[in-house]
Amino acid sequence: MPRRLMARVIDNQLTLPSSFANMYATIEVDSSAWFTWLQAEEARAFAYQTAHGSFTARREFRQGNGYWYAYRSRNAKLHKAYLGKSEELTQQRLSDVLKKLLERSVGIKDILHKNDTRLEQLHASLLLAKVDIPAVPGNLVTRPRVMHILQRALVYPVTMVCAPAGFGKTTLLSEWGNRNRSSVAWLSLDKEDNDPLRFLVYVIKALQQLCPGVGQQVLTALSISSTCSLTHSLYTVINDLAARTSSATLIFDDYQAIDYEVIHTTIQTVAEHLPPHIHFILACRSVPALPLARLRANNKLADIDATTLRFTREEVDTLFNAGMKLRLAAEEREILFQRTEGWVAGLRLFGLAMLNRSGSSFAVSLATGNRYVIAYLLEEIFDHLPVQIRTFLLYTSILECLNGSLCRAVTEQENAAALLEWLIQANFFISPCAEAGNVYLYHTLFAEALRHRLELAHPELIPVLHVRASRWFEAHHALDKAINHALEAQDHERSLALIEQVAQEFLAKGEIACLQRWLDALPIKALYTRPRLCMAAAWIQLLTTQTGCHSWLDAAEQAINQQIETLLPTVAQAMTNEVQTLRAIMVIACNEFTRAIEMCSHILSHLPGERLFERGLALFVLGTAHLRGADVHIAVQALSEASSHIQALGHDLLTQYIMVIQVELYRMQGYLLQATRLCQQIIKHSPQQDGQPFPMVGIAQIWLGDIFLEWNDLEQAKHHLLLGWQIGEQIHSRHITVHSALKLVHVAQAQGDIEEAEHWLRQAEALAQRANIIEEIEEVAAVRAWLALRHNRLREALLWVQERNFFCDEIFHRQEQEYLMLIRVMLAAEQNTMNGQYIQQAHAALMYLYRSAEQAGRVRSLIDILILQSIAFYIQQQIEDALATLTQAMHLTEQGRHIYPFVSEGEVVEKLLRQLLERQRTHKSGEQQVNLAYLRTLIAAFEQPTLRIQFVPSVDEQPLFIPLSWREREVLYLMAAGRKNQEIARELFVVTGTVKAHINNIYRKLNVNSRVQAVARAKKLHLL
Repeated sequence: MPRRLMARVIDNQLTLPSSFANMYATIEVDSSAWFTWLQAEEARAFAYQTAHGSFTARREFRQGNGYWYAYRSRNAKLHKAYLGKSEELTQQRLSDVLKKLLERSVGIKDILHKNDTRLEQLHASLLLAKVDIPAVPGNLVTRPRVMHILQRALVYPVTMVCAPAGFGKTTLLSEWGNRNRSSVAWLSLDKEDNDPLRFLVYVIKALQQLCPGVGQQVLTALSISSTCSLTHSLYTVINDLAARTSSATLIFDDYQAIDYEVIHTTIQTVAEHLPPHIHFILACRSVPALPLARLRANNKLADIDATTLRFTREEVDTLFNAGMKLRLAAEEREILFQRTEGWVAGLRLFGLAMLNRSGSSFAVSLATGNRYVIAYLLEEIFDHLPVQIRTFLLYTSILECLNGSLCRAVTEQENAAALLEWLIQANFFISPCAEAGNVYLYHTLFAEALRHRLELAHPELIPVLHVRASRWFEAHHALDKAINHALEAQDHERSLALIEQVAQEFLAKGEIACLQRWLDALPIKALYTRPRLCMAAAWIQLLTTQTGCHSWLDAAEQAINQQIETLLPTVAQAMTNEVQTLRAIMVIACNEFTRAIEMCSHILSHLPGERLFERGLALFVLGTAHLRGADVHIAVQALSEASSHIQALGHDLLTQYIMVIQVELYRMQGYLLQATRLCQQIIKHSPQQDGQPFPMVGIAQIWLGDIFLEWNDLEQAKHHLLLGWQIGEQIHSRHITVHSALKLVHVAQAQGDIEEAEHWLRQAEALAQRANIIEEIEEVAAVRAWLALRHNRLREALLWVQERNFFCDEIFHRQEQEYLMLIRVMLAAEQNTMNGQYIQQAHAALMYLYRSAEQAGRVRSLIDILILQSIAFYIQQQIEDALATLTQAMHLTEQGRHIYPFVSEGEVVEKLLRQLLERQRTHKSGEQQVNLAYLRTLIAAFEQPTLRIQFVPSVDEQPLFIPLSWREREVLYLMAAGRKNQEIARELFVVTGTVKAHINNIYRKLNVNSRVQAVARAKKLHLL
């Protein structure tokens, strides 16, 4: 029977018998074709041959599974070793098994075979540079922090300095070695040093540089005997060294070059029995095949890894400023620090690019440095790896995080988990992810280099790899990552389907920026076919620019109508209700509050009680319409019910939205401290989205700025308003930027900075006109008229009045501020002419505004109205009426400690406050009508413009959700003063039953059961 021909592996190339020649081309070990052949049915055996020896590999089957074994015959004895499954037969595995078989066939692992000729050749070919401590670079950056860590590690017998290429291992150790030359020996290793005899000779030569004559006995023995033990010889050398010196450290640089098990075993055995004053330092790129866990457990090993070797920000500054003489701005250094993650080789390459392109912009130098880094990583590291590892790295470079299952899905390599583990052990610019176990990520620059090579070598594979990743993430319920990969693959249908699944969830969590980024990456026409995505786009516009909301709502309605036959009736109705409610929000923005109320009321009339989201949203918009329109009391009830529904759902977006409207409600009713607490809660508990703040945080910052302005704390007001402006710019919210700019006009004017006030007014004008929002344009024009009036430009203010047509049929909250501005212009004109032409009109308008604000419960508006009424009475020289009206205003402001509403109206108010103080001094303490301390604070604020009221509210103390009405507060004041029900009724001109009803409401809102509890609770909440 003819002998069957066998495949052969020679020099890592698989040569097949002629019968297979047409089926397979030349195959390189570690290639995908190699693993395919191993798993083929006809692959049963092959011969493995190297210059050091050979073996025969045979595939054996057990329980249906194939396993490979290596066989080697020596001196009539057959030696067998397990190779592994087909997917485990890498070049490294074949080489390791051959070494094991060679050692078994010899019988003793660490026997050194030599002949006189070879020993002489070794001595003649020794490179003395390998045993010299490298010179320290001229532009060395001294690192005391790392030097201290290295010095402390010397209490252990062995120190392992392990980090990828370019982390400064050799530089660190050479600096330390040069400082301690009298006790340090150095050996730079390479692949050829895997010969035990060569390794031993080099160790002896390195130690002889430190201590001449050491190990000579071993060299003599080698020249006489034909065989010696490596372990015994190294023991002899170390003992000789220990007897000759009081302290010695042997540094093995590039120890990753050693892969011969005999040398590892010898180092391990000797390290475990080193004399106390002898120390080994192993510098390596990857973790060596040593029993490190045992060494650590026995307290014999210290580790210095890449985390320790990374440059800190301070060391980066020193590198560029002192080491490379580069003057970079702080933000430029921070960019480089973030990109390199403290990797010194990358930092130096970027610095070199900047030195070579002096005069170029930072961006150009950054791009050049990027090319240098990519070239270094690819040429120095990537190109020297086996084919299978290179393929794995390229295919997985599209991933942000890695685990075995994901890598197998993307690469379609069955041994992907083993390859990932090899990379981890080899310390290949890969590190564990801090956020999850068994998950890893590549160094930023290494990943960029791999993606660069993938784009050049296999651009057609990139979308395929992303789709594979997307499917894996979808199967593992990580839809956000699945969407990102689908978008990278430009698979629009897949992206649309996935985004639709999470759109509502992401809106509820307030992750607006992420959702917007996804939608922006898709064609608009594709979005128009998906009603849920059209509504998501409308929400985003509503929360940011507010310019495209109408068109997206139109598109959503059209898409619902087109799909009406395929949608469930309840789903179609729910989406239609949501569209109509969002339209009502846009109607409120146009000050059409009555229409918005009708729209929401109609939606609510058809909604069953269990539809919590739809009811909560409609009630929220209804409450907002009432708040901005005619009735604060109805707004309170609607917002309270809306809050209950939305909190039950855990909808973060609407919860924050309701809290912002609640702040507006508190401010409108004069509850400044409660409004402050709520703003702080919004800021503290709002989620971040892609590193961007939640939109409501910007609005909360504006309200905080407004409240601190009320307290005349101008610096704090400016601080919060600037934060609001920055957030508005960051998230592209015109609404936030316009209103923060308008408030900053008031702050700058109060600080006497006319130039800055004009700057912020121009900013607001530009934003409003660019968006062409009529309501905002009119609001900005009113503030310009106010600023003109503050600087005695009456003609300019009167021109604004002529251009603005005022109607008194219905005055809403936002328009109210324009009407108050109109009255200020009238009063200024009256003071200028004193002909009575304007004063009667001002009185009539003020009475109309007073009735409107009182009916709606807008306390903050009543404060402004009463102060302006007192000015009008003063102009008419009706001093008693002026003082009485101002006293009424102070009763409303005392609880909130407002200062700015008085100070901003100028000298007439100051004169009246001083007259009021004189009157109060003549009254007995029981007859005083106002709080004298508060009155003196107001007067002092005119003398010292920076005087302010300071509260330190607790963030965690919950304010009242349903605040006390103006009348309930009056009853509470009288209760606190000890008045009985009948006395309160007489003072307020109401019947006793009405007083009892007010007291019951106060008990319910404060959650108390008696007068004493009510007063105590009110004081705790700063209501008294």
